[in-house]
Amino acid sequence: MPYAGTLNIAFAWQFFSPDPAAAIYYDYSAIADDEIKYTLTYPDDVNRPWFRPNYSRRNTLKNVFMKFPYLNEKIFIPYFCKTHPDIDIFDVSKRVVRPTTFDEAFEGRALTDESQVIKQDLGMFGCKNF
Repeated sequence: MPYAGTLNIAFAWQFFSPDPAAAIYYDYSAIADDEIKYTLTYPDDVNRPWFRPNYSRRNTLKNVFMKFPYLNEKIFIPYFCKTHPDIDIFDVSKRVVRPTTFDEAFEGRALTDESQVIKQDLGMFGCKNF
């Protein structure tokens, strides 16, 4: 519990804000035999906005990784490699989506508008050592 409490993953989040913070996702391409096999997003249930069990925990964990980038190679990439044993390399990037604010929605901007997206390449990571 001390570790889970520190990482904010020991409890369910029940919070609403009219002007929420930006949404941040990991986008990663899974490469095997010099070919992209598939692309994925973490947290993986971003397209189900209302019923997302454990989404807050996965989201908080992802935010910890974003704050401390060295954890990508220590924890996040080994996790990817172990959950996808057929993959040789992961090409990982960060996608930051600024949400529509309350005022912008009132003025007519769509809630699903992703026109203000920032992408950052985090690098390619091999799975041979995991």
